Amino acid sequence: MVLVSAMSFSRLASHRPSEDGPPAYDLLEESKIPNDIYVRPDWYTGFTGPMLSETMTKLLDVYEEPRAYITIFRAIDEDEPEEFRYGDWVTLSLDYAMLHSESVLRDSKILALDCPAQQVRWAMDDLMEWGYFGPEVEADEVIDV
Repeated sequence: MVLVSAMSFSRLASHRPSEDGPPAYDLLEESKIPNDIYVRPDWYTGFTGPMLSETMTKLLDVYEEPRAYITIFRAIDEDEPEEFRYGDWVTLSLDYAMLHSESVLRDSKILALDCPAQQVRWAMDDLMEWGYFGPEVEADEVIDV
């Protein structure tokens, strides 16, 4: 997987997660992806181990519960606002956010937010990459890296 260079991945206007992806609370709800995703999630990501485990645990915790809260993360440049905005790229894995922070951004930090699962949709490319589609809100936590 190639990560975006120099520019801040979190704010690239031309590259946004799709609002049409399945919701975090039920990846099968809209029949857009094969029904083996919960059985073989490793087929839908280039990452395994703790990143995939953390992601799948969260997805199973909110399964069929659109109002259940799920923790999402965003790696951002140090000078960006500490907020989540509609259409932002997010991940369910803190380790993946750290990897993105280290490999793509300079002087970065990671934001964390607990939000309803209905506000998070899968980008349908890799299970590590999701979109936030809720209201603009300040981060619950800021993690310096």
